[in-house]
Amino acid sequence: MRSFLEFYDLKEETKRAYLALGVLNPLASSAILTGGLTSIITAGYLRDVSWLQWFIWMAVPYYIFLLCGLSYLLLMYKARATVQQVTALEKEQLTEKPEFVKEDYWIIGIITCTVLLWVTDGIHGLDPAVPLLVAFGFLTVFTKAVNWKALLATSLGKNILIIGSMLSLINVLEQYEILASLTFKFTQLVSQEHSLLLVVGSILLFLGLLNMLIPNITVSITLLVPIAMSLADTYQLNEYALVLLVPMIVDGIKFYPAQSTPLVMVYNNSGLTTFDIFKLGLFMTVAYLLLVLVVVLPYWSLLGLTLS
Repeated sequence: MRSFLEFYDLKEETKRAYLALGVLNPLASSAILTGGLTSIITAGYLRDVSWLQWFIWMAVPYYIFLLCGLSYLLLMYKARATVQQVTALEKEQLTEKPEFVKEDYWIIGIITCTVLLWVTDGIHGLDPAVPLLVAFGFLTVFTKAVNWKALLATSLGKNILIIGSMLSLINVLEQYEILASLTFKFTQLVSQEHSLLLVVGSILLFLGLLNMLIPNITVSITLLVPIAMSLADTYQLNEYALVLLVPMIVDGIKFYPAQSTPLVMVYNNSGLTTFDIFKLGLFMTVAYLLLVLVVVLPYWSLLGLTLS
């Protein structure tokens, strides 16, 4: 991104570009079950959620939430790229003819088959990880797309260790009833006699506060989903509906640079300030609460997924 902005002399677009990349980017992928750790971990807790089912439930909320964030960036950070710059870039891209080799067709075919297996998992019953592992094996054997050195240099192994550690921690928390104690203290403040919207709004704000205190997306979703499940049981809410509201909090609401790995990666030398991120976080919090009330809950009710 930095090279692109410098090459096309778009340095004044830096803030908007990096806020989109660091904060909004996860929203584009988690609408798909296999699009990121947030969706994968959440679906793992719920069980029996197919790839297509997740997409039907989550695509509309996620993409509207993404559009809210993009609208904020367009209004707050006005475009400075000239029409000539954009037109020149489009012309340059159009004049570049792609050259396909045998390996490219292998990659396209493998990816297509993998996506088809994900979409039809309700028919064959395979776990989404199975087509992914098979595709990875085929890519390794028939192409050079898998760069082992680059793969080992990523945070994949670290994330796996974090997930395993957090799942173990949650078992300990449940064993010593710490989560139950936390839930009980919350229920003392928010009575079950309150209206449904007030209860749900309070739960979402409570989960949002916890998310703000956890500087890692994987850790946050691994902790917040069990708490949401516990609160759903306490308030006699639909566990699926309440839990499915959690990923958008974790993916789309950030208040400081260290709250997620993508944000940390783009923060340095980006021209961003903590206040820029904080302002976007406040906007996304308000947008999220309104989105849940006006769009998500009515949309899910049409699909037969209600909170009560």
